[in-house]
Amino acid sequence: MLLIDDTLFTGGNGPGGGPGFQTMGFHTMALSAGLPPFISVSVGIPGSQTMNNTNSTADVDCFSVSTATRWLGVRVTNDASAGGAVLQVDTAGSAIMTELAVYRYIGLSCLQSVPCMHANVMGCDTNSAGGSYSLVKFPAVPGGQYLVFADGLGGELGIINFNWQLGIPPILDITKSNCTLVFPAGTNVTLISGVTNGIPAPGYQWYFCGTPLPNATNSTLSFTPIHSSDAGCYSVVASNFAGVLTNQCCVIVDPAELRFQVDWEAFPPACNISGALLGGAVLQSATSLTPLISWQNVVTNLTTNCNFQYAAPMYDTNGYPIPQCFYQTRRP
Repeated sequence: MLLIDDTLFTGGNGPGGGPGFQTMGFHTMALSAGLPPFISVSVGIPGSQTMNNTNSTADVDCFSVSTATRWLGVRVTNDASAGGAVLQVDTAGSAIMTELAVYRYIGLSCLQSVPCMHANVMGCDTNSAGGSYSLVKFPAVPGGQYLVFADGLGGELGIINFNWQLGIPPILDITKSNCTLVFPAGTNVTLISGVTNGIPAPGYQWYFCGTPLPNATNSTLSFTPIHSSDAGCYSVVASNFAGVLTNQCCVIVDPAELRFQVDWEAFPPACNISGALLGGAVLQSATSLTPLISWQNVVTNLTTNCNFQYAAPMYDTNGYPIPQCFYQTRRP
């Protein structure tokens, strides 16, 4: 049975002229008849209820609204699966623009106390969800009871949809993630996000050095095969309505490939050398590739680093070109 009513409070002004509650009406009715049962909300099972606020006479107190409010009550399941859950309530699909408020229900006496209601507000929203409906989302307590109010924005009357769902944000299990490893070039590789437990099932997006990879929207990312040019910083974002999780990955491919980019804005101009290197790898340079090549150690990469960088000057401080250099890395 759903807790629904259109006469919880009569619209009135509280202290200071703001919106408030009158102490007659619902409280008297509730004491004599008792509250109807709250609807039970379980993880992963969405619900909805359609109402019409025409001729309603209630009011929401956390912002200025009209006097045509509809409301319902929900109770979060006591099941252990609801630990860490997020409750989302919205008015998507309503025929009118809406505003929405959610309160923690702690007892009948709180319903006739403006300070008590304000102290237990979980959120208010005035049709801000994409400009088409209202949405309130908050961490829910297993067994918690909540009162949900919706109204027509600016006094509009018509059909209001209440939609609710209880979800679990994505969780990272680092023991199931293999995305920071060393791979030999030419082998088939599948990176695993390590994301578990999200309800509803999260969506995924993989990134390479901050740029989204096209069509990389699964919990895994495959290379068939992997190349030295694939080495670098990867991340995967898993998200559902309950939360967003990012797992950062460092992919090292052997042999390493160096990248370079000229920085003409530097003084003197420099060639920026970068790569994904293991700790102990040595950057070397040579002025000629004719035998016998004389490689000289330039710098040692101390720790595993997906963003190793070295700035090689192209001119001296007097503006004279520095002889060309060739670079390679030596395995640790």
